[in-house]
Amino acid sequence: MKNLLFFVLLIFVAGNSFGQDDEKASTLTKIGQDVPSFSFAQDNGQLLKIADYKGKVVLLNFFATWCGPCMLEMPKVESLLWQPLKTDKFMILAFGRKHSREEMDAFKKVKGFTFPIFPDPQASIYNLFASKYIPRNIVINKEGKIVFQSVGYSEEEFQKMVNIIKAQLK
Repeated sequence: MKNLLFFVLLIFVAGNSFGQDDEKASTLTKIGQDVPSFSFAQDNGQLLKIADYKGKVVLLNFFATWCGPCMLEMPKVESLLWQPLKTDKFMILAFGRKHSREEMDAFKKVKGFTFPIFPDPQASIYNLFASKYIPRNIVINKEGKIVFQSVGYSEEEFQKMVNIIKAQLK
């Protein structure tokens, strides 16, 4: 019986560390590097580039409407980040991975989110940062460098991100 218990425990521990290794391997960017260059269209069709946000602290949020952890996180993005911190020095750019503009417009309306949400229908922006797993958050400082990255959602990790954003805004 002890051998069976040990074997089950070993499989559990190995499975969890392999998951963490896989999560790290799926992350294509590193803290301290320049944010990868990309562009995206606003609702009115105007093309914007991430470089247009240099001088601001930017939160990039990657999510999907079917993702349970994403749906836990998004209301906190609205209430703990966007509402109290929205200024000309802070921007949230949320991207719906593999979602269309129509899906994002309907989602935003139903959920009542007021921060900017954009479609990433082919995951072309997402794929600059990761190969899998959402939600993902990347904080970019005023100089255009990545200062924080997270995968998944936990209250502790979210609070860490809030603290980093607030520190970057000082």
